[in-house]
Amino acid sequence: MKNLRHNCAEEKRKSRIDDYPYGGGRGAVMQADPLYRCWKHICDEVGERVHTIFMSPAGKTFRQADAIRLKEDYERLILVCGHYEGIDERFIEECVDEEISLGDFVLTGGEIAAMAGRFFWAAVFFFWKACPLSQWQQMAAAVALTTLCWLPFAWIGPETDFRVLREFCRKTGQYVPETVGEVMRCIYESLAMKYRLTLEKLEECTEKTYPAIHVIGGGTKDTLLCKMTACSCGRKVVAGPIEATVLGNILVQLLSCGAIADIDEARKIVRESENTVEYLPENTAEWSAAYERFKAVVNS
Repeated sequence: MKNLRHNCAEEKRKSRIDDYPYGGGRGAVMQADPLYRCWKHICDEVGERVHTIFMSPAGKTFRQADAIRLKEDYERLILVCGHYEGIDERFIEECVDEEISLGDFVLTGGEIAAMAGRFFWAAVFFFWKACPLSQWQQMAAAVALTTLCWLPFAWIGPETDFRVLREFCRKTGQYVPETVGEVMRCIYESLAMKYRLTLEKLEECTEKTYPAIHVIGGGTKDTLLCKMTACSCGRKVVAGPIEATVLGNILVQLLSCGAIADIDEARKIVRESENTVEYLPENTAEWSAAYERFKAVVNS
């Protein structure tokens, strides 16, 4: 994760990274100069041109076939997250290799799409659907924080998943999970560790500290992952509402027609209409020690 403000020209370090479109028109776009400086810095760091994807609603819809292609063809990817009205077309023409969209809907920016494509949700959903109760019991019985993994891009199927994960554990000198339950525990705990890593990067970029993590949507029903996230991050996790997209669409309509005054009133309506569940961190010292091992695995 890169902070574009660190790539502005020195005299403009404190200025905006957005500006009016070069060709005129409404709104603001992200400037080409800081985008290019950041992109070039990353490529120079790794010593090669990195395949670059712009997360854009105008791009082709992301499919499983794309996940497999990107996993097989590239060791590294740069995901450019648009904001405002988009990014300067000159940067797209010079640096972007392809444009990808998560679907026919509008998000506040490309950051959410980038995270959705990058994290392990597909794997967690697959295991949740595929594993019978006995394998969940194996997971509960597995020793906590024994094996941690760092497997980027898509997970394709159970045989490939297990083989790649076990090989990764062998290469990093960790215990090799044998049962489905042990593999699942490794995935869940590693995902919680990745959340902490991402949280630290967000706080570094924004120079803010976030006392709580709010989880919305279907993921709130995964109580185990919510609990592990609280323990890993050392922060309270507030889970809910589940039907976040529906509620968001309703509130936008109420705002647009003047039925409610502002976003604060919209949030108040949600708080008073929906139940949330809070998860508090436990065993933070044990999780913090495991997090140091996780970072060593990431950098290995």
